[in-house]
Amino acid sequence: MSVQVSYKKQILFCLIFCCIVILVIEPTVRIYDYNFPSCFFLKSEAFDHVNDNDLKREICHAFYLLEWNDSSHTSYKPDQHFSVVNINSDGFRGPEISLKNNDEVFRIFFLGGSTAFGASALSDEKTIPGYIQQFFDNEKNYDGIEVINAGVPGGYSFIEAEMVKKKILDFEPDLLVIYDGYNDNHRNFNNYYLDTQTEKTAYDLMHLILQNDFYKTPQFFFHQYFHWTFETTEIISFDDAYGFEKANRWMMTWDEVCQNGNQHGYEVMVMLQPFLGTGERELTDEELAMFKKYEGKNILNNYEHFADALGKLSDSCTKTVDLRNSLDNESETMYYDIVHTGDKGNKVIAIEVFEEIKKLLKRD
Repeated sequence: MSVQVSYKKQILFCLIFCCIVILVIEPTVRIYDYNFPSCFFLKSEAFDHVNDNDLKREICHAFYLLEWNDSSHTSYKPDQHFSVVNINSDGFRGPEISLKNNDEVFRIFFLGGSTAFGASALSDEKTIPGYIQQFFDNEKNYDGIEVINAGVPGGYSFIEAEMVKKKILDFEPDLLVIYDGYNDNHRNFNNYYLDTQTEKTAYDLMHLILQNDFYKTPQFFFHQYFHWTFETTEIISFDDAYGFEKANRWMMTWDEVCQNGNQHGYEVMVMLQPFLGTGERELTDEELAMFKKYEGKNILNNYEHFADALGKLSDSCTKTVDLRNSLDNESETMYYDIVHTGDKGNKVIAIEVFEEIKKLLKRD
């Protein structure tokens, strides 16, 4: 009998000890995380102009707190609002839009991955499509232009084309602007159509940790482990297999969308996006180190297949644009990783996209 009591006491003691540890660690973690946001990109020179610590915290946390609409992570749940990012009632980033288009509105959907969505952008307005909307709003003789951010973090041609078929066409678009290429180049060739169940489960577990705002300790240690792994990994390997096949499948996906547009009265502009190392600009020391870490030369070599594929889309698509040189005139750090740019990079790219859209509108 005494052994049984002792055993119960041990369990009770362990439970009390665990509660004490949790109660001590959790507030410590929250205080530390509040004062030192655990997002590595904020250390980049691309964010040197951001001096507001509260804004840094919002940028750091808001992106991770966004909830997905499905287990495949192809769209966000509607009506999510933070100070730096808003998901409207239709699941797009930015302000509300109406389902029905009218003759007075020229509706542009901007599709792509996290670079189009604006991962780590300071606001909805400082994403690439956000800047384009501002440029049209400030331009004479371009009333009624509506630019909708349909970017999805992790998106690539299959996800984007499915979104066009199953969702975007219901909003009666006048023009689709496709801004991608990098994610298709980087994605495993045999995992094109959707993630496997194992990967979905891993992603779901990760987002459960990241979105748990009640108990933040697991989230904190997840970030610390991720940063430690990133910092201690000398080379992040790039799988350069099936480069031609990836580009050809990317091309065929958009060719089908473009042909459908020709039949149903919407235009499609396909743009090959830039990333760190494309173009002729000299990289800063920070960018050069990042370029080497990500095996940038191998990524660039594979990307040539996408440039060749882009040319083959000119017959079916309204317009094709190679943006690989869009940052050539910039001398300061534009990229905070291999493909994402800070606000200035977003704005420079948006200016070029804006000018290309204007050329198309003038032609019409």
